[in-house]
Amino acid sequence: MAEITSMKPLNGLIFAALLAVALPLAAQTAESQPRFKWIATPCDTWGCAIAAMAQSNGDPNIIILPTKSALHPWVVLKRMEIGVVDIPDDGPFLAECFGTMGEASARFSSIDSEKMPILITATDGGMIVICLHDTQPQAKKRAVRSP
Repeated sequence: MAEITSMKPLNGLIFAALLAVALPLAAQTAESQPRFKWIATPCDTWGCAIAAMAQSNGDPNIIILPTKSALHPWVVLKRMEIGVVDIPDDGPFLAECFGTMGEASARFSSIDSEKMPILITATDGGMIVICLHDTQPQAKKRAVRSP
């Protein structure tokens, strides 16, 4: 009986020593994952959009979507690592990334319909909301005479 009770402190000491050795090793091998952003590039023609698809050579991080915009009927989404490329803020389309469908749906619902929002699930599992940028001119509204 005395042998069993004397082993408990020894087991705790061995566990503490292994933990003390393992923690620094885990800290040395930890790497932060690269963060990504989707960039929206407008295309005025189907030829422009299909050329972007052909140039991607089957890359799953390229998505082509139709839009309701008369000026830019196609948008090409490309997944880029943050910091690799400078993303201009004055492009016609804005792509916002979200981790959950709830966040993306809330943002999609808050966008005015004149900005033509699109909500998709990307190949990386993230949610993307694409819409016309604030600086884009709004579509002209016709005056209609009421009867």
